[in-house]
This record gives sequence, structure tokens and C-alpha cells, in this order.
Amino acid sequence: QQTILAIQKCMFLLDSTIKPARGKAKQLGRELTNQILKIAVEHGVTQGKWLYTNMRAISTNKIWQKIAFATLRNQLGIYSRCSTNDNRDSYAIAVYVKDFTDIDDVN
Repeated sequence: QQTILAIQKCMFLLDSTIKPARGKAKQLGRELTNQILKIAVEHGVTQGKWLYTNMRAISTNKIWQKIAFATLRNQLGIYSRCSTNDNRDSYAIAVYVKDFTDIDDVN
């Protein structure tokens, strides 16, 4: 609850101060992003997701096979999934990590 309120407060601050010049807004955005990440780490909210999108069927099958086996061997994240076709031309693969601050797992 406290984490959500803190993130909402940061997002409100971002929304209410974005009107300045573009360069200043970008800097503020970076600062607020860092604050949100710091709050997440302080409260143990560190699960994250890497998303690979707009992939064609042929490349998706090869990449998904490698990701799935690496996940099963505990070499990549804690969970992974691949979207179904649903008559679209592109796919998405998601890899979930327990702790986005764990650089070895994220890489």
C-alpha cells in the first residue's frame, strides 16, 4: 500500500511539473524514474519483465526455444511465456525476473 501511494505521488509530481521546457522535463522524468526505482527496491518490489515484441514466426520459434530451455534450467528469469498467433503477423515473448537489480539474471 505504501509503495503504491509513493509511486502515485511521484507520478502526480511528474504530471504536474511536465509543462516546463522539454529538456527540463526529460531530466525531471529521469529523476522521478530513479526515485520510483529506489522506492521499489526499498519495499522489495523488484520483480520485473523483459518483453521482446514484433517478432516474426520463424525467428520467434528459434528464440522462444532458447528462452524456454534457459528458463527451465534456471539460467534465465523465473518464468517466461510466448504469445499465441491469434492471426497476427508478430509475436511477443516475456521473461519475468525475480529481481531487476540482479544484473546477472537480467543479462
